[in-house]
Formats: sequence, structure tokens, C-alpha cells
Amino acid sequence: MASVKAPWRGFVGALQFLTRFPLPVPATENGLDQALGWLPLVGLLMGLLLGLVDLGLSWLGATPLLASTVIVVLLLVISGALHADGLMDTCDAVFGHGAPACQ
Repeated sequence: MASVKAPWRGFVGALQFLTRFPLPVPATENGLDQALGWLPLVGLLMGLLLGLVDLGLSWLGATPLLASTVIVVLLLVISGALHADGLMDTCDAVFGHGAPACQ
């Protein structure tokens, strides 16, 4: 397994936390404790990637519905549905209309 130099440990930790990209770095060395400052940069890189895909799809003449669908699916794949899971948990808590089962 590759080892990460100290300045990049936080970046690798943020990349592993926010994305599903496979990196040859063990979880114990990913620098998640140093990742807080790198999270906005990783989010920006994800947004740039999705923006480039959107530009490419519009250049190819894709309809807005198709382009939006591809972008959302790509975001779900890249992030491992991290934000979608949080949204569904919130919707479940706010809109769930039933008493919890008592056992």
C-alpha cells in the first residue's frame, strides 16, 4: 500500500470521505483528522467534474432532462449517495406518519 506524504493526508482523507474513488491508501493512513480544510476543495473538484460533463452533454445536444438525469446519477455514483441518504433520512423523520412499533 502506498503511503501519503504529510501535506496531502488531509486531501486524501477528504477525497475518501466524500467520494467513492478507490485509492491505494489504507483507511488508517488517510488523514481524516486533517480533512476538514480540504473538504471544500474536494467538493469544488466534484462540481467541476459534473460541470464539465454537463457542458459535454449540452455540446452533444442532449435535452435538459437527459443532461440533468445524467448529472444527478453521476453525483450519486461519485459520492456513494451520501447527500441522498441524508435527504431521505430527513424526509423519513419529517413526513413519517406512524407511531414507532412498540415491542
